[in-house]
Amino acid sequence: MLSLIADTIWLLCVVVFSVAEAVLYTLYPKPKKSIRGETAVVTGAGHGIGREYALQLARLGARVVCWDINPTTCEKTKYCTALYKRAALKSVSQRGRVSFA
Repeated sequence: MLSLIADTIWLLCVVVFSVAEAVLYTLYPKPKKSIRGETAVVTGAGHGIGREYALQLARLGARVVCWDINPTTCEKTKYCTALYKRAALKSVSQRGRVSFA
């Protein structure tokens, strides 16, 4: 019986703390980190979500490395991201094993 009361009190404390934390972060959100100048590697950047993600990162000022299995669509994404950013962008399209030096 004592364990049940202690567990109930503990649960109420956790719930109150969680609600207070949620209200605090809603009123005073954490500052967002800028990704301007950061390097981002986007796999599957030739089409779909990967392409949109690469375009959004380029709009935010990140250096984007587009990585996809299809070289044609990867180059198209590279061209579109270059419209948002004048920095040199890299496009990688490779089948099979990838080795890093």
